[in-house]
Amino acid sequence: MNDLNRLGRRIADEQDAVRARETSGRFRVRERLASLPAPSARSTRYKLWVAAAGVSIAATMTFALWARFIDTEPLRAMIGSSQKRAAEGDWIEAPRVESLPVRFSNGTSIDMAPRSRARLLELGSKGAHVLIESGRVDVKVVRRPDAGLKLSVGPFRIRVTGTRFNVRWNPDLDEFKLELAEGNLEVSGCVFGQGYRMKAGQRVYASCKSGRFDMMEGGRRGGEEIAMQESVDANAASKPQASLPEASRPAIKRKGRGPARQVFTSAQRRALTWRKLAEQGSYVQAFMSAEAAGFESQCAQANATELWMLADAAHFAGAAKKEAHALILLRNRFPKTSLAALAAYSLGRLEFDNRGSYGKSARWFEVYLEEQPGGSLSREARGRLIEAISRAGDVARARALAAEYLRDYPSGPHAELAKNLLETAEP
Repeated sequence: MNDLNRLGRRIADEQDAVRARETSGRFRVRERLASLPAPSARSTRYKLWVAAAGVSIAATMTFALWARFIDTEPLRAMIGSSQKRAAEGDWIEAPRVESLPVRFSNGTSIDMAPRSRARLLELGSKGAHVLIESGRVDVKVVRRPDAGLKLSVGPFRIRVTGTRFNVRWNPDLDEFKLELAEGNLEVSGCVFGQGYRMKAGQRVYASCKSGRFDMMEGGRRGGEEIAMQESVDANAASKPQASLPEASRPAIKRKGRGPARQVFTSAQRRALTWRKLAEQGSYVQAFMSAEAAGFESQCAQANATELWMLADAAHFAGAAKKEAHALILLRNRFPKTSLAALAAYSLGRLEFDNRGSYGKSARWFEVYLEEQPGGSLSREARGRLIEAISRAGDVARARALAAEYLRDYPSGPHAELAKNLLETAEP
């Protein structure tokens, strides 16, 4: 028992010694810490700044990686109120009497006027590339790094990054019109060469055939044109002028010694109204005014340019029969002219798009190419001819034309169709 008691006391003594050593060590540590100088406010702020900078750098790297990931995602294009998604290569055509909105996922929007026709060439992570075949579009591009937009409008190219403008292209008349409302942009191709910078408030009218463009700013013509003045004036003088026919010109009535006063009949006033509306680009209203004045009678009295205006008005109003009437009358009354050849192209488009008569459509495109082999619409006519012939069932000829088209226009608007025809050829 004594041995057991001695063992117990020994264990207790050892435990007391351990506790004493631990207490003494903690006391010495506290003493050492207390003897150290207190950190200054500057040192504390520095350490906090370093920590915050580290968090900021980490956040920046995370955002950069996220942005890089997002940049790889191509844009999405949604068509109309139904938000139907469009893919690269899709043709987009607005209805006959309603505009058609095209919305992109980066905020850019394109509103196509009635009967306008376009093709979605490219949807990339940095923007889109759209071909405007005909008609008018109103464009709004947001100011974002990924919101660039390229437009191919006939022989012209437009590159923008944050702006608002509208552009109208009439391939039949070789007329290009652009009005810049906000921001700035660059237009190139044809008479603009490598590029021409435009600023807000400017309007430009251009034609490849005449070799000239006119710039207007704030209602004043800027007089920008290339060095082809003599040929331009000669072309302008040879073109039919948009004036009232002799039979419909108003009488001039004089009273006393005052100035001459023009007296218009109601029909003449309506005729003047549709011309003014057409010149402003208000084609639907122009057609309605021409209808009120008697569309057929206006066609019978019109010169070549006025027939074009009437055909355009009927086209945008969706009156296909009236459009064809004006175009055929133009060909019959003004044969062997450039406008007659352009009328053939328009009739081919009309037979294809409105009536599905692909054989007749192909013939009209052939007529245009026969009369204007090097005309401003040669590329478009050859492409539409391939479409018409392939749909008419003559696949072998369509493939032969496709090979010729790719040889001459490897990046043309119908290049993809031509490639598809050749790829599906039998071995």
